[in-house]
Amino acid sequence: MQLQTIGEFGFSSRDGIMAKAAELKNSVDSLTEEIKVLTDEQPTLKSEIAQIRYYLENYRNKRNLDAMAQVKLAAAKEIVEKHGVTSEEDLLDLEKQLSAIPSRIQTAKSNLANEQTRLKRVNQLAEVYEKVVEGNYIDNLIREQKEQERRREEELTRKKS
Repeated sequence: MQLQTIGEFGFSSRDGIMAKAAELKNSVDSLTEEIKVLTDEQPTLKSEIAQIRYYLENYRNKRNLDAMAQVKLAAAKEIVEKHGVTSEEDLLDLEKQLSAIPSRIQTAKSNLANEQTRLKRVNQLAEVYEKVVEGNYIDNLIREQKEQERRREEELTRKKS
């Protein structure tokens, strides 16, 4: 697996491995933040669309509204101005944005999973590299192999007994 990771990313040095790990970590953090923003944006945009719709339906009859409804209309006007809505078409564009959010979240989650997998592979490669550099890696592999062979022999001996 490490050789595949080296080939995939074209690593030729420890610095290259560490730089890629940092890059992937930043990508994971960015995608995590994007998912959070989109998840938070969805209910807010839904509420703001309702307020814009209320405004568009009532702004011509504002003189006929009671005081509470006029306050609600004034708050809705701020949302209308925030989004620059001047027509029903603008409102439809916002509704399209709202309906696209679940798809955008799903895409970001998929990208996040891919980046996390890549980061895990690069981090594993970095760990192996460090073990090799420390000089204990091959010794540990040999020791582990001998231990497995010893366990197999003991198991065979127990089965024969």
